[in-house]
Parts: sequence; structure tokens; C-alpha cells
Amino acid sequence: MYLQHLLDEIQAHQRRCREIPELIASLTEKLTGARTKVDAIKVSITENEGKIRKSERLITDSRDMQGKYRTQLFKLKSNREYQALNKEIEVLSERISDAETEIILSMEEIDRARDQLTEAEGYLNSEKERIGQEQKVLEAELHEERRRLSEAEIAYRERYGKLGDDIRDNYDRLIRKNGRAVAELNQKSCGNCFVKVRPQIAATAADNNTLVLCDKCGVYLYSHIPSQTGD
Repeated sequence: MYLQHLLDEIQAHQRRCREIPELIASLTEKLTGARTKVDAIKVSITENEGKIRKSERLITDSRDMQGKYRTQLFKLKSNREYQALNKEIEVLSERISDAETEIILSMEEIDRARDQLTEAEGYLNSEKERIGQEQKVLEAELHEERRRLSEAEIAYRERYGKLGDDIRDNYDRLIRKNGRAVAELNQKSCGNCFVKVRPQIAATAADNNTLVLCDKCGVYLYSHIPSQTGD
């Protein structure tokens, strides 16, 4: 029955109309992941540049303090005070050394991050182009699927409206029960419940001229895929 064919077509279009937005969303998510990686590398570079500036300020302040301490050394009268101030100068020297090491490490990290950034931005740009093209194809497909869905729904309503009241009631009941009201007879078995039908029913269904029901599940049976001119 062509009515069932239309229903199958409607369900197929509906399924694809659900799938395509999910595919588009997954592509968008992948692109977001590539952008996130680029942003994370940029943040790393910024953070290390901040560490360098902080270390440079610490070095400048420590050297200024050392200069002041060295000037004070000549004014001290006791050996104990001289040793204590010299100790402070040594502590500042260690602090300067640590800050210089921190600058070197941060600069090395920035160099690595910039290499990573070049690679990540290249990947992001290529993904933008690829994903953009894929999304356009999917969006065009979605537009076409919605158009075909609308056409199938209109054709379905027209065919459905031509059913007699008794057949329509039974048809609706079967749809609620089985999700379909019509099934193809395949090697003398019902295409819905897969139970072998009686020979008489198989013979009657063979010509597709008489409505015949499966004894097991009650769906209408036909023996081959109908043309689009029949019910």
C-alpha cells in the first residue's frame, strides 16, 4: 500500500531531520575544541610574559636594594653589623639568580608555546574551512529533507483522507499497536511479525487486489512494493 510507503518515507525524513542538526552540532563542537586549544596556548604565553615582567621587576628592585646596602657597609662600625648586611646582600643575589633562571625558563616556555600556537592556528584555519564546507552541505541536505518531508506529509494526508471510515479506524489502530499498518509478504511470511501466513492468505495477497490481514498481528499484507498509483 502506497500509504505505508509514504509513512515510511515520512519517518525516514523525520529521522534524518533529527540527525543532521546533531551532525552540525558535533562539527561545531570540534571547531570549538580547536579554538579552545589556541586560546589556551595564548593564555600560556601571556602568563609566562607576566612571569618575566614580574621577575624583571624583582631583579631591578633587588639590585637597587643591594646598592643601598653596599653604600651602608662603609658606614657600619661593628663587624657583626657588617656581616649581617653582607648576608642580606647575598640573599638578594640568590633572589636575583632565581629570578634570572625563572626568566630563562619562561622564555623557553614561550618559544615552545609559539611553535605550538603556529601549529594549532594552522589546524584551526584548516578545520574552519573543512567544517564550514561540511556544514553547508549538511544545511543544504537539511533544507532538502524538510522540503521532501513536507511533500510526503501532504501526500500522506491526501491518501489518508481517501480511506473509508472502517479502514481508517483499523489503520489507526494498527499504527498505534505496531507502528505500521501494512507489511510486505516475504516468502509467505508477514513482514511485520515474521510469522508464516496461511496459504490462502498468501494467495489472496499475491494479486494486491483484495485487502487481507495477517492472522498474527493484523496488519494489511501486500506481495510486492506497490507503484505510486495505488492505495
